Amino acid sequence: MKTRDYLNILLAAGSIVLLSACEKEVYSPENAKNTKDLSAPADFDWKTTASATYSITSPVNTIVSIYTDAACTDESLLAEGVVLKANRPTEVTLEIPTYKTNIYVQYPTANGKAIKEAGTDAVTRANDKNIILPPAVNQEEPEDDKKGFGHYYYPNKSGKGTLMFEDLILIWEIMTLTISSLLTMWTLFSQ
Repeated sequence: MKTRDYLNILLAAGSIVLLSACEKEVYSPENAKNTKDLSAPADFDWKTTASATYSITSPVNTIVSIYTDAACTDESLLAEGVVLKANRPTEVTLEIPTYKTNIYVQYPTANGKAIKEAGTDAVTRANDKNIILPPAVNQEEPEDDKKGFGHYYYPNKSGKGTLMFEDLILIWEIMTLTISSLLTMWTLFSQ
């Protein structure tokens, strides 16, 4: 078979796949003109993060990092380089995703690093906003140019967050561009 025949078969197969995925009347703009038309509970504030202030106390001068998962990955890093002075509470205000139930304070020890867990909801005694690190914390002094300053990340260190958009419109635009590209290729190769 010729190259042209292969291209025609490829174009036909691609068109069938793209068109079989289409549904009629999935998005109807007349149903909701704006967000006021949506139904939500009266106490729903449309926020995906909540601001929380924690008081962290260490028995020695040290530097800690704060994460949203126990594995302490860069993707969950909320704050790093937070300097704590011995026996002096340090206030740390964070923007925490509302679906997270805990934060994790990572601190240096003689054997590497350890983690102290704290809840994000202060309703129960277990979820107190005062975090007291254990005596096993190693002393760690900040570099001279970074005394007292930490780096705070929002929503996290990787900078990836959630962006809300109309998925169906985007899919329609992608399909339109794909079909246009296929038709252009077919026109070029069929000559």
